Amino acid sequence: MKLTKVKLFAFILAILMIVSSLPLVANAATTTYSKSSNSGIRDEVCSALSPGAISYYTGNYEYADFIELSSSELKSTLSTLMRSTHTEITSYNDCRDFVWQTDCENNNTSRATTLYTDYQMQSSEWAGSWTCNREHVWPQSKGGGNTSGGGADLHHIRPEKASVNSSRGNKSFGTGSGMYVPPDNAKGDVARIVLYVYVRWGSDWGADSVTEVFQSVDLLLSWCALDPVDTWEMGRNEVVQNIQGNRNVFIDYPELAWQMFGKAAPSNMTTPSGAAENGNVPSNPPAGGDSGSTGGSTGGGTTTPSTPAEIPDSFVMKNKSSYVTATSKPYTSSSGTTKDQLAMSTSRSDAATFTLVKNNDNTLSFKVGNKFLYADGTHVRLVGSAGDNTKFIPEATSGGYFVKCANATYDNKPQYLEVYKESLCCFGMGSDTSIYVIVFESVSGGSTGGSTGGGTTGGTTGGNTGGTTGGNTGSGTTTPSTGALASFDLGANGGTTHKDGNEAAEGVKFTSGSYTITLSGVNKVYSGAIDAKGNSCLKIGTGSKVGGFSFTVGSDVKKVVIYVAQYKENATIVTINGSEHTISTASNNGEYTAITVDTSSNKTVTLETTSSGKRCMINTIELFGTSSGGSTGGNSGSTGGTTGGTTGGNTGGSTGGNTGTTTPSIPSGIPDSFVINNGGKYVTDTVYAYTSSSGSTKDELVMADSKSDAATFSVVKNSDGTVSFKVGGKFLFADGTNVRLVTSQDDNTKFVLEETSSGYFIKCAVANYQGKPQYLEVWSGYLTCFSKNENSDTSIFTFALEAVTGGNSGSTGGTDTPGTDTPGTDTPGTDTPGTDTPGTDTPGTDTPGTDTPGTDTPGTDTPGTDAPGTDAPGTDTPGTDAPEALPNGGVTQVDGIPEIPWPEDDRSSSTVTTVIIIISICAVGAFAAAAVIMIVKKKKK
Repeated sequence: MKLTKVKLFAFILAILMIVSSLPLVANAATTTYSKSSNSGIRDEVCSALSPGAISYYTGNYEYADFIELSSSELKSTLSTLMRSTHTEITSYNDCRDFVWQTDCENNNTSRATTLYTDYQMQSSEWAGSWTCNREHVWPQSKGGGNTSGGGADLHHIRPEKASVNSSRGNKSFGTGSGMYVPPDNAKGDVARIVLYVYVRWGSDWGADSVTEVFQSVDLLLSWCALDPVDTWEMGRNEVVQNIQGNRNVFIDYPELAWQMFGKAAPSNMTTPSGAAENGNVPSNPPAGGDSGSTGGSTGGGTTTPSTPAEIPDSFVMKNKSSYVTATSKPYTSSSGTTKDQLAMSTSRSDAATFTLVKNNDNTLSFKVGNKFLYADGTHVRLVGSAGDNTKFIPEATSGGYFVKCANATYDNKPQYLEVYKESLCCFGMGSDTSIYVIVFESVSGGSTGGSTGGGTTGGTTGGNTGGTTGGNTGSGTTTPSTGALASFDLGANGGTTHKDGNEAAEGVKFTSGSYTITLSGVNKVYSGAIDAKGNSCLKIGTGSKVGGFSFTVGSDVKKVVIYVAQYKENATIVTINGSEHTISTASNNGEYTAITVDTSSNKTVTLETTSSGKRCMINTIELFGTSSGGSTGGNSGSTGGTTGGTTGGNTGGSTGGNTGTTTPSIPSGIPDSFVINNGGKYVTDTVYAYTSSSGSTKDELVMADSKSDAATFSVVKNSDGTVSFKVGGKFLFADGTNVRLVTSQDDNTKFVLEETSSGYFIKCAVANYQGKPQYLEVWSGYLTCFSKNENSDTSIFTFALEAVTGGNSGSTGGTDTPGTDTPGTDTPGTDTPGTDTPGTDTPGTDTPGTDTPGTDTPGTDTPGTDAPGTDAPGTDTPGTDAPEALPNGGVTQVDGIPEIPWPEDDRSSSTVTTVIIIISICAVGAFAAAAVIMIVKKKKK
């Protein structure tokens, strides 16, 4: 009987061993998710928000609130929304398991659609043959370098053929050499995924800037508009929400991408909500958009747009130093083939003046008089009617745009306008991209020229007309005024007034007749608001901050009348030049209160809302004076008419405009002479050469506790919009490693100020490390520079520029008894007279590297000696730590090396495998023991 029990026990153990060796279901999700699947259809334009989207945007996250935020406020708000609702964090294996729900089409869960190729993948191609694998749209090497967090987010990871994934590698998206261009119907998907990773994960996964993976912001936005959201993409957003809780906001409201980068969304862009088509988006970027140059302010003529910038309505086209003309230049090849080209000229006066035509298919056409620019891949000419070959797609690049033919191709390759041998032709994009770069120079300007006599500030046209007319009409006599000198419709300029949450948008101009007012100190001001009578107005003040602006009027203006109303029916108090005015009329009734301001002596008018969160609307500003004849030219009429109109107009317009320089936008409040303070530590002019334990040396500036030891700086405004800081005859220099003072200016003496709550972040205009901008910072008592991430201790990057109002106070001397100390050994004034033995202290007695982690001066560690992540931010020289090891034997991706696909076989988790092995060993051991017992029993018998 005992022997029978042993046999039974051995049999059971054998069964357990066999069962334990059977494969388990790999990668089973630990959470039960909704089994919804994607019902959308690829390339079917989405014209409605899904049910999940409608319920997602509630409370503090409503669309109506989004469109009133500044660029930075919008990014922060969307980040908070997508983070707080991301309730289930998926693993890299989950991205493979859920693909049959997220990436199927029309609810067919037996197939999954790949990103770039629209290939219908089957399950055998996913885990068996490895034909397909998981694509990181934001490459691991340019993100977190791992497959967790942003590297395992279902909104990010997409299936693709392994060969295509390998071909893409870690290339950035773009049209330049070495970049990756997906098919047109995937460009919008790619753009919106990159936007999601950038906002949702940011520095948490190394996604600090979209330009890390995109050629430019403008190209990203153009792809977003080119390939609108389809029902498949909306369906996928819905399924992922059911799994992990959050949504990709840029699929539901793609127009918010433009607002986030301070740009105007295309009014003809198709969006799921219909907001863009119905005009329910900011008509202009709340942040003020890209600032163009202000060359026309002194010469008044053409303004070369900054890069990238919106294409002006009227322009000339330039490549390097030559301009496109309207003259045809047929070219005959050696084979006898003739094709049309347009001649180029180095003289701007020969340039053809184009006007911009916006087509309803998101393309642009360029018109010269009644003719259109035409390019079919062979010929470039001017034609009398529009057609497919008169449509183009500008792609922003460094210095201007690549102009692609919207329809013409050759050998299935897109064709671009190019300048070759002083002719405008077209060709497939080659390696020398400079011949494809087109700059659109505005020819507008001059409307303000006439008012001051022509040539001074007039443009090509405005200078001639303004000078002649203004001079002849203004005879210098005074005619009593019978009405307003000028009336400014604050919505009529198409809404060039914007707000940015923290920075003032300077130089916003309104023109009425020969008068101009320029708003400054603009904050919390929106254009495009509509009152009950359909008038476009300025809306001022929102959220927790007050808003307002200032402007200055001329000497002939004696009073100003401002028409103000409540926004809707909110009680509003407006302060104008220190006087409070209670506004009772409401814009939703189309009624305004006229507020009169005396400007006979004080020529500046400052307005702001003072009741937090209570907005107001301003419809019109009128100027009144005692004369009308003299104000339009009058006293300087004879000179303006003859000299300004004839000479000044031509010279000022064409020459002055072109050579006008950019006046940098310097935040208000910076004194002409100042010291730089960081948390009570002041920047000195003493350079300290720091040598690390590895022997590398870098320059830093010593910080002082006393303001009396601080270096006195002055600000230098550079023509490219940057600033430099000067100490005596030297300039502050920072190249990403060294911070010192140098005697001459170069790119590393240029900085950009970013205003923050208690001072400024000072960014190096040129220097970067691994594509990340470098900022001045104070660390361990020295001024150095480093990358500033979202999770950095920003206090070490914050500087206050304190005015210098007088001389430094003299030192108190004579505290030591003469002759008791060896000269130079003591800090002045620290000893009681006669208490030290001369020369008792040894200078430099600390051994480098003996401090607790985080207390070392930057750069003191030997490269590679630290475990990843053990140091406080900013303590190591960049790049000195060993790379983080990846799971499953993965390899960290290195720039320039294609992404290594991760294994796609059905392996169990390491924990489950370990348990199975242990059970199997136990089972084998038990079986062996049972067998021995049986043998022993038999022998005993």
